[in-house]
Amino acid sequence: NGRARLEALFPGFHTEVERRGGSQWDLTNESARFTAHGWAPRRQLGFSGLACTRPLSESVIRQLLLAQNPNVRLVDGVKVTGLLLQREDRLRVRGVRTDSRDPSLSEIRAPLVVDALGRGSRVLRWLADEGLPMPEERIVEARCNYATRHYRRPEAARDWWWRSMMIDNEAPHFARAASIIPVEGDRWIVTAIGNNGDYAPTEPEAWTAWIAGLRSPVMAEVLGQAEPLTDVLQSRTTRNRWVQMHQQAYHPEGVLVVGDSAVAFNPSYGQGITSAALQASTLGGLIERHGLGEDAALPARVLREFYKAQARLGKEGWDYSTGLDLRWPNATGKRRWWLPLEHRFTRMFEKVALQDG
Repeated sequence: NGRARLEALFPGFHTEVERRGGSQWDLTNESARFTAHGWAPRRQLGFSGLACTRPLSESVIRQLLLAQNPNVRLVDGVKVTGLLLQREDRLRVRGVRTDSRDPSLSEIRAPLVVDALGRGSRVLRWLADEGLPMPEERIVEARCNYATRHYRRPEAARDWWWRSMMIDNEAPHFARAASIIPVEGDRWIVTAIGNNGDYAPTEPEAWTAWIAGLRSPVMAEVLGQAEPLTDVLQSRTTRNRWVQMHQQAYHPEGVLVVGDSAVAFNPSYGQGITSAALQASTLGGLIERHGLGEDAALPARVLREFYKAQARLGKEGWDYSTGLDLRWPNATGKRRWWLPLEHRFTRMFEKVALQDG
């Protein structure tokens, strides 16, 4: 899973997050979940969750990265604005241009540029401007948003049996879902998730009313005992996008596209960190096996092998995320002919799993 991969990449991650207040709990015994078939029974299956805010997780990763890799240097406050290219017998990327006023940083040369800029990356567009064909993209859009607010956990919650709560939607008829996740500082992150165009609002009173309209009133009742700490912030950047890098006949040397820049899922399903960590581990294994080429660049065969592995890794997450999103009537994207059968089987499996103690 993503947590195990992060721990392998950054030894001590789990311990440091907990030390700085992150929450760990039993996902099947300390989670209250209202499913399409009613409340899930409590079970001790040995699956634990670890949760914290994004600033904390990124701070810990940065801390461990620098402590464990003294050869790494981080440059803050600099934006990449383009690629440094070299044309000989073929196109090669030799570094990046930035908006820095420091002459030593306005151009940063490197044998390998890793595009981990995410959904907003322009690296492939910059390469297309140089005449390279854009890779094919697959897009699935569920017309989804998520709107989040932080709460102070009520004192009484220390004695409650549950640590997290999830009220599921029920496709294709009821598009609303929401979750309560414990994080550092005795806080809850409460996220409302709207699908099929039934977007969760951002005005606090409307957001609270939207939560009250979930399939169970319990979450609204609980939040009535908690103190809101923030406004409601939303994101509609939720479409699934898969860039088919593995189908490209030619990959320019000196650049590698990873993470959400290549395969981005609906964030509601929490697969992004796992996907990125799996790709990083795969890349590390390829470098250990094949080594680096001239000037520490990735050889063409390693690029091809990586993108094939990226496709294999991405397909499982893609099928899961898009399979859920395509349950909604207003979702757009290619629907596989067997999808209705898959949805029917999934509902039957969920029902049996809840009943099978």
